Amino acid sequence: MTVTSMAVILGANHVLAVPFSGRATTTLLISFGVTSVIAFAFIDRAKSCYERMSTTIIRLNELADKDALTGLLNPRAYYEAANRMIRLALGATNDRAVCCLVCRS
Repeated sequence: MTVTSMAVILGANHVLAVPFSGRATTTLLISFGVTSVIAFAFIDRAKSCYERMSTTIIRLNELADKDALTGLLNPRAYYEAANRMIRLALGATNDRAVCCLVCRS
């Protein structure tokens, strides 16, 4: 995009009623170049931050759903998964069955 903008400025300069001077054109092209480098650095850093944040959110969700000692689902996550499976089985057009066996000692 920046290269296209620079090409348009250089190509359209002779068509203007009062064209840019050589120094003004150079200054404009340098400012476009510097701005594009800064924008690229900012966007690259923002993408990196977003990827780290997404990974952290996934890890936090895993930690919130599992017991730290056993690694099994905690009751809240277990019932959410069970309800999701029941809704899936009830809404399915094909034959599906859900069976749950709870043993208490």
